[in-house]
Amino acid sequence: MITYLKQEKENMITLLEKLVNIDSNSYDKQGVDKIGEALQQEFEEIGMSVGVHREKEYGNHLSITSPHAKQPGILIIAHMDTVFPDGETENRPFEIIGDKAYGPGVNDEKASHVQVLYAMKALKEIGSSALHNVQILFNSDEEIGSPSSKALIKEAADKKNTAWSLNADGQTRAWSPPAKGLAVLRCACPAKVPMPG
Repeated sequence: MITYLKQEKENMITLLEKLVNIDSNSYDKQGVDKIGEALQQEFEEIGMSVGVHREKEYGNHLSITSPHAKQPGILIIAHMDTVFPDGETENRPFEIIGDKAYGPGVNDEKASHVQVLYAMKALKEIGSSALHNVQILFNSDEEIGSPSSKALIKEAADKKNTAWSLNADGQTRAWSPPAKGLAVLRCACPAKVPMPG
């Protein structure tokens, strides 16, 4: 598996460059959909099934599985949107300096799309049945709190054994657990009414 991934390094970099050089901020439906279309093509080329969850306001979401998946136990989530304004890719296109890649969204989170794709390619290359135990969800609106994908994520996570939300750590270049989140909590506390007087 490692040998295969090393051999594919240049292809990974080429795909990363393509994705990074597409503006895809959360409110740019056309740009986010271009990312989705590029990823859909890549995953379909290796025989995976891609469901497109169409949205009117935000970009479409992608749900990806092996056609032989029955009840995958692993959910991998990565977002296709960035925080950068339209035109950022023209001002600051993808480039490699030394051993680091730079450009809008390179680390948050377009490198994750490439990593997930090539992990699936490697599993297919070695004939691993693990390929059939994974569902991949690429959402389009994470940077603004996932308003259109929250329900989809919740549904996808139901009955999974584990879920990974990917983000690379820019300092160590290793995967790190999510550093932020959004939650709504409701607390019910029993209270006694004080005695008058």
